[in-house]
Amino acid sequence: MTSKIHLEKNITLSFDDSGGIARELTGDIVPGSLSINGIMFEQVDMTAISDAVHKFVAGQGDLTIGAQFYMNNTATTGAFTVLNTMNGKEGTLTMAFGQAGAAPTTGDPELESEFTLFIQGFPISGGRALIDAQWKPGPNASATAAGFWTTVGA
Repeated sequence: MTSKIHLEKNITLSFDDSGGIARELTGDIVPGSLSINGIMFEQVDMTAISDAVHKFVAGQGDLTIGAQFYMNNTATTGAFTVLNTMNGKEGTLTMAFGQAGAAPTTGDPELESEFTLFIQGFPISGGRALIDAQWKPGPNASATAAGFWTTVGA
């Protein structure tokens, strides 16, 4: 039997605050808003004039993580308090994925690296103020795609 990974319900997401302390933001995620594109590689055309078919190599990868958060201004731990001070700055983003309907535990998949936060806006939806956040690998991120993924407890 295979286990299924349930996004948002069985993940933990934390990001460094301005003091470098990891703050868990999972409780402030707007349901259904989390998106991860995986690592998408550019396709670089290497076709020479004499080639009968096009030839390609994988170029640089792109990884984007996005989510909306409720605008929680609780001191030190609220999504607004943590994210607003980190807009345009790099910090450690950690997402652990629990399996089979459970919270993440040792051995479960975990994405962790240095990411730069880009706040895309502060939309109002259903009478609630939100934070539209997006992370992309920062200058100090792992140099290889495999460096982003590990397991909890590794």
